[in-house]
Amino acid sequence: MLKEIQRAIILCSSVAVVFPLLLALKNFKNFPADLKAISWYLINATVFSTIALSLWLTQKNNLPLLHLYTITEFVCISYFYYFVFTAKNQRKTIGIITALFCSFSVLNVFFIQDLHTFNTIPRSIESIVLIVYALLCFQQQLKQLNFTRLEYSWLFWVNTGFLIYFSSALLLFTLSNYILPLNHQLNMYIWILHALFSVLQYFLIFIGLWQHRRR
Repeated sequence: MLKEIQRAIILCSSVAVVFPLLLALKNFKNFPADLKAISWYLINATVFSTIALSLWLTQKNNLPLLHLYTITEFVCISYFYYFVFTAKNQRKTIGIITALFCSFSVLNVFFIQDLHTFNTIPRSIESIVLIVYALLCFQQQLKQLNFTRLEYSWLFWVNTGFLIYFSSALLLFTLSNYILPLNHQLNMYIWILHALFSVLQYFLIFIGLWQHRRR
């Protein structure tokens, strides 16, 4: 029974991306550059999630896929924040950080963590950088004061989704490194939590896209 619940939650986390994706595709032509970046992120997540789920269901190692997904995910979200931030120095910094991260992720495969192991180092670095981006985004929103209520701002919902997901991911990835060698079952619970936070992220992105649609 427990394994069936675990399986159902993981399946839900893979399906959850479809809802914001459909909304994004429906309005893609009318989206500004930042929301088009979100659309590409959702497309990227859907493709990789489908392949990873297929491998998982057939009990095949999908970790090599995660190495590539980490890079494409980071590029898509960095592309989003590139258009969100208005300062030229911030945009230039994002470009530099993106290039460095992609280079490091490739080197990590050859010299530190091979394709068949969990790429904890790039995933953790990615989480830290994107948490910083999300916090800076909130700071920019507060400075601009171009909205009356936060809940009516699409950017607030999308940015909150990223902040919550990557904050939880950083903690869960760290815990997983210590717990996996000790207790496989407890490590499974950690990944169930990760799946739940993933669903929450897509739900908040969906709200953000819906708020933009109402404008």
